[in-house]
Amino acid sequence: MRDETACCGACAHLAAVAGREEAPAGPPLRFTLAPDGRPKGAWVVFKGREVELDRPVTVIGRARGCDIVVDDDALSRRTCSLSFDGDGHCIVTDLDSACGVIVHDRKIQRAGLHAGDRVYVGSIVFVVEQRPGGG
Repeated sequence: MRDETACCGACAHLAAVAGREEAPAGPPLRFTLAPDGRPKGAWVVFKGREVELDRPVTVIGRARGCDIVVDDDALSRRTCSLSFDGDGHCIVTDLDSACGVIVHDRKIQRAGLHAGDRVYVGSIVFVVEQRPGGG
């Protein structure tokens, strides 16, 4: 978030929590996809919750219509999505949220995730994990 004005208190907090800019923690996250595009063995982990990603695109936000609903006033109704490209790489996309999505100390619009990457949205932090089995 260098040289950007924080849009709200949560953004300023997230920039401080995200810390220094660093290289990806591990190799790119790449999943085997079912014929309908669903990833196999993909999980999102945050705030004591673990949710299997069981669709080609998963929307995270505070609105009831989201695939993963998070009760957090700092989140937009539809904050971000997790999707998978044709090669199975996990992509996080900001859905024009008020406070943005931060990966590696940078506010992003769209980014490929690597093993161990922490994604900051609202006042939560989540990671996408690859686990055996699934889908």
